[in-house]
Amino acid sequence: MESSSMFKNRSVAISKMISLDYFFDEGKQIQLYQIVRLSESEPWLVLEEGVLLTSLRKQEEIWIESGELALGEILIEQLGEFIDQQHFNFLPDKIKTHWFDAVEEVIMQNDSFYLVICKPGIEFMRFKNVFSFLFPNW
Repeated sequence: MESSSMFKNRSVAISKMISLDYFFDEGKQIQLYQIVRLSESEPWLVLEEGVLLTSLRKQEEIWIESGELALGEILIEQLGEFIDQQHFNFLPDKIKTHWFDAVEEVIMQNDSFYLVICKPGIEFMRFKNVFSFLFPNW
């Protein structure tokens, strides 16, 4: 499959991807799916046994599938809920909402590193002190 080999070539060059394993119980057997996001701006890729099946993107709180193989509405909802439970999409929005006046953007580099970008005119050291007081390990 052409798209599958394209994924394998790209994954070698990218070091900050997120990979999750999802087990889907179809009653008679359990299917294992690998859910991969190469970078924050890209959709989640859904693979089975190394073959790219489809991609998922959350738009206006709804998970949308785009790909040749339709996985079905129930599986898409469960995959999306599983991704949401990992809080990959939650924390950047929470930080931006909490510090609306100070934070321009929050970019997740990986599950343990976030880049917080302040708005123009914000005194960075003052913001860092307040932020670090609330999140001492950051």
